[in-house]
Amino acid sequence: MRALSILIKRQIVDGVGYFVVAIFASAVLIVAITSIALTDELGYPSLYTIILLITMPIFVCIGSYALGLSQAYNDRTIGITALMSVMPLTHGQILLAQVITAVLVILTALGPLAVVGAILWEFLGPPDGFIRDWVSDVFVGMSLTAFGCYCLGLYAGQRAETFMSGLRSLSLAPILLLLVIVKGFGWPLIIVLLPFVVVSLLRCRVSSCSRSIATVVTGFIVLVLLAISFFWGRYLCDGLLVEKMPGSVRISPSGLLPIDIENDPNAFEHSCASAGISRRPEYNSIVGYLFRSSGVFYDLLVI
Repeated sequence: MRALSILIKRQIVDGVGYFVVAIFASAVLIVAITSIALTDELGYPSLYTIILLITMPIFVCIGSYALGLSQAYNDRTIGITALMSVMPLTHGQILLAQVITAVLVILTALGPLAVVGAILWEFLGPPDGFIRDWVSDVFVGMSLTAFGCYCLGLYAGQRAETFMSGLRSLSLAPILLLLVIVKGFGWPLIIVLLPFVVVSLLRCRVSSCSRSIATVVTGFIVLVLLAISFFWGRYLCDGLLVEKMPGSVRISPSGLLPIDIENDPNAFEHSCASAGISRRPEYNSIVGYLFRSSGVFYDLLVI
């Protein structure tokens, strides 16, 4: 335990810059969220609010990935071997120390923000359409998402030859963040992220000789990331397909009635069939603005 505590202290000291950044980011976000809560209508958010809601999660996930990458890469290249030679440390203890430090950094960034959000929630009251547990769901969901991105960076740092080569996998962090939009905050997101975090840590822990375990956990990680990518790929393709469809179609005569009625010369107006575009509110999202100015997708409806 003494060796582990010394290792944790070393990890905290080595990552003090991340604690400083986490405290600064948390303070800025607290000021921004407080000003928004006091001056902005959540049902009609301003451009400033929208930009903040988009950039904040991206910043947290990219920062978490960079933390894992720097921890693994620096510990592999700077002095850990010497420390292990004089103290009874194992690779599992090193990983545990890294994980504890990462959890502290993430809680430093998101914990005060969650506390301030809960206080504002109690004093100002919940906005319309928001459940009471929304603040805690957002805190747990964002913490797990950030930790999942950290695990990706940790594994990249263990395998990267240089720090810059480890940044090549940085795009995986925003992909994992897109899961929040798919599942929303709450138990559906937690059910996916918890196994992802567990197998990611297991992948960082197993040695190269455990090929069967490594293959299974790597397959699960790839499955989750590919499923998210395929979902949004299909989502974008659906939007592009709908955008290329005509807004309305009218066919007259429709051809649905018998020929003698359709060709009746005494008919004042022939039968007709029409198709239009109907709104589907469940597709309302930021992605919708890529295809139509109204921000919604549509579905073909035959009238």
